Amino acid sequence: MLDHSIRTYSDNPCGKGAWVSWNGGDKGEVKCVLRSLEEDELLGLELTGFNHRSHHAIDIGLKPLNGLATVTWKMKCEEEPLLRRPLNLVYRHQLNEFVANALTALKNRTEALPKVVNDYEIFIRSISNKNCLFIRRMVNKGELDYFLRSAFVDLENYVSEKRASVTQVPIAVFYGWSDSVVDVAALVITDRKIKTEGELQMVDVNYPEAIIVTHNGGLSNVGDGHYVVENYMRENGLESVGLFYEAYKVGYYNETDSNKWQTDLVYPVKGKE
Repeated sequence: MLDHSIRTYSDNPCGKGAWVSWNGGDKGEVKCVLRSLEEDELLGLELTGFNHRSHHAIDIGLKPLNGLATVTWKMKCEEEPLLRRPLNLVYRHQLNEFVANALTALKNRTEALPKVVNDYEIFIRSISNKNCLFIRRMVNKGELDYFLRSAFVDLENYVSEKRASVTQVPIAVFYGWSDSVVDVAALVITDRKIKTEGELQMVDVNYPEAIIVTHNGGLSNVGDGHYVVENYMRENGLESVGLFYEAYKVGYYNETDSNKWQTDLVYPVKGKE
């Protein structure tokens, strides 16, 4: 059905609520929707299909496990009783195909849209942030996004429990990385100092001079912005004197369209002696 059907897409090609559907006329229709993430999920999908004989809904969740992803799914079917068992067997074999086709279609749709053009502009100014609450971890590269998203939620909840407020956008501070792991901290800035517990720490961040570049769009090519900063440092005799960080001014937490995201790349620097 997928090869001979009419394919349509949601207006929003990525993020929560994005969908792709295949309409095969009298053969029925299949629709895949990116849903809200539940606890610990890396990806959540709702797969629905119907024809003149049956209607089915499958909820799929991907969760991290030791650097891999586990798949859980629930299925609800409404069809003629004699069809229930054979259809379940068909679903078992076709589930991977449906999901793979849906994700590929959404990916291709996103890649076909006009790309955000980054005309990186360099700024140098001082940075002074007080009351920085953070949690630092060594995480697998494939789990970096999941760690940051969940850590930012945990930090904001902790700040709220302490009757304080987060005053600026979430920040990821990078201590180091290798081919497989990243040493990173998720950080939020609060309106006052609060008592920390467990892994939580609180510091002040002061950079007398820092290079700041804004990256527009999704983070899949944010490395281009980092390359611009590093090249600027080489050409102007500057060296890094501290930890660089990414400040997510507009991101997944307040905008579903990744083309509208804005991320500040911040590098503390000084002139080479």
